[in-house]
Amino acid sequence: MNTQRNKIHSPLTIIQLVYTEYVLLAITVILKFSLFYKRMGTLRGDDSFSFIQTVRTYTITGPLPALDTFLTSYHPPMSFLIIKMTELLMGVDEILASQILSYFCLLGSFLLLRSILKKIHMLHTVHGIVFLYLTASVPLFVQLATDSTYDTLVLLLGVATLDLSIKMFWHPEFFSLKNNESRKNMLLLFMILTVGLFTKYSCILYFSVPFFVLLIRCNKQQIIKNAVATSLVCILAVGVVAPFYYQHYYVQTGDWMPMGMDLRIPGAISKIRKNRNTHKIAFTMHMMRVPLTHISDMSTIGDSLPQEVWYEIWKPRRPFYSGSARYMPDIYLYAFIPLFLIGMTIFAVRYRRRGNETSDFGWILTACAAIFLLSLLYFGYSYPYFVWKPFKAKYVPFAVIWITYLCSLGITASFKKFNVKRFPALSSSAAISLVTAMIILNHTIPA
Repeated sequence: MNTQRNKIHSPLTIIQLVYTEYVLLAITVILKFSLFYKRMGTLRGDDSFSFIQTVRTYTITGPLPALDTFLTSYHPPMSFLIIKMTELLMGVDEILASQILSYFCLLGSFLLLRSILKKIHMLHTVHGIVFLYLTASVPLFVQLATDSTYDTLVLLLGVATLDLSIKMFWHPEFFSLKNNESRKNMLLLFMILTVGLFTKYSCILYFSVPFFVLLIRCNKQQIIKNAVATSLVCILAVGVVAPFYYQHYYVQTGDWMPMGMDLRIPGAISKIRKNRNTHKIAFTMHMMRVPLTHISDMSTIGDSLPQEVWYEIWKPRRPFYSGSARYMPDIYLYAFIPLFLIGMTIFAVRYRRRGNETSDFGWILTACAAIFLLSLLYFGYSYPYFVWKPFKAKYVPFAVIWITYLCSLGITASFKKFNVKRFPALSSSAAISLVTAMIILNHTIPA
């Protein structure tokens, strides 16, 4: 009798967590396909009209369109060419072809993130499950899965870079260029970094990811040896794309990475920069502020980086909720603030030292998020045309993943705080139930 009571009231076992995760995996994959099927053929996403216009100017063998033809024409050609190939091979139009790319990129990113958690032995833990499926269910990523955009391919390449970096350097003692597996992974890393630079300028930030993993997981001797090999891969990737950037960008504009604002609104940008230069420090601090604004007014703010990123994660610019469900994103906006702060506090206090999976992976995400957020701040400083909303959350995918990581820490800690002694598994079940509800609601309620 006592044995039975102990069995009933024990925390969730590893077998229960494994089965629970498999069920959530099946639910997530099915719901993502269902949402894709419901939205297929409908143009969605920021700058999607310009994106499709650019796709239509592409041919497989012809010259690239002029940099200033459309708003998105200046971007490198990889995503446009993939969509064009999909269109020709599958016999679909540009909109559906772009949605197919976005769907598979988001699904691939989710599966790669799951693979990462499995490699570092976090997948079948309560925190790992909550983190993975919270990330899969945030409104921003749910919406991006059917948008016409290049940012989904950027997300996939980033998670793939992180996956490969962890595969190579999480256990650095097993990495050696004499090993066929290590050489193959280095080749894959070279290909991913090269494709990234042919997709979007911001993919150059992914060059830092393997070095962050090295710094956090390796000792001094291992860092030097492995950093040299990784640096050679990065140099080769830059060498492959440099001729294209020189001919396509530098020869035409005198800039290695010209921006659309320089090409389309140079006068407006020049005028705003003059005003910015009179108060550089105050201008920068203004972009970093957290405005205390009522939720109904948040969408009108475009010059606050923290507010814009947070807002777009939980309430994308083009919400597809109707009826009473339209208040769900507002609930997310407020409810996840304390959970994020709790998670950040727990991470800073409990996991500040390296050495375990939760700590090391958290520091890797923190480093990746920091470099993306700093680059976004620099972008806003360089191109302060806030009417065009430069602080989009989809531009900083690792920052979004870092935020969900800390929120998941906050969720698991909050439920554990209110644990019932007679039912120690209740807190774990409640935390997993919360993200399960989010997965179902965020994939079924949006139109």
